[in-house]
Amino acid sequence: MSASNISYFSRLSDKYEKLKTQLLFNKEEVLKIIIEKFKADEIPKEKVLDLEGSDQVDHNYVFAALNIIDPQTLTSLFTPKEKREHQEEIEDNKKYPFDWSNVTPGEEEFVQWGIDWQEGRRITLVLESKDNKYVSCWDMRADCRRLSRYLNALTYGVIHEQNKSKNTVEVEDFHYYLDSLNKFDFLNKI
Repeated sequence: MSASNISYFSRLSDKYEKLKTQLLFNKEEVLKIIIEKFKADEIPKEKVLDLEGSDQVDHNYVFAALNIIDPQTLTSLFTPKEKREHQEEIEDNKKYPFDWSNVTPGEEEFVQWGIDWQEGRRITLVLESKDNKYVSCWDMRADCRRLSRYLNALTYGVIHEQNKSKNTVEVEDFHYYLDSLNKFDFLNKI
């Protein structure tokens, strides 16, 4: 790591230490922030039909599921590259329309969500809490780098503090977290 990177992360780490009590969001705070900032709607977790097979979250500990469908919010979240990928999906889906005759009755809405994820019209999030206090993990349907980084800023602090207490800190993960906090101005409160 270069000297400038060491200095950068050292400064961010100092800021984090001064603000950490304000940066460790409980699950209710995370949920409220996502709903307000991204105009997300809470949905029953049972509507996310593939939740049981998720390799990211344990469906037994999922406490919330959300959809983000506001067009302005989605436009602000997706990167230019993601938007190009969505456009490619839209064009492919026009050329090769989905065959709805193979959809199991009762799963039509979820299948439509899948198309919406591909085409950039929806992001679905599920939030897990194993201790019923903090978000322990989350899963996102639809690729969205900005939202992923924002969720990292909201949730990784608790994981880092737990890792610190066990002497198992992952430096790269912590640096990514610090960079996410900085990117979204969480560290500029001092």
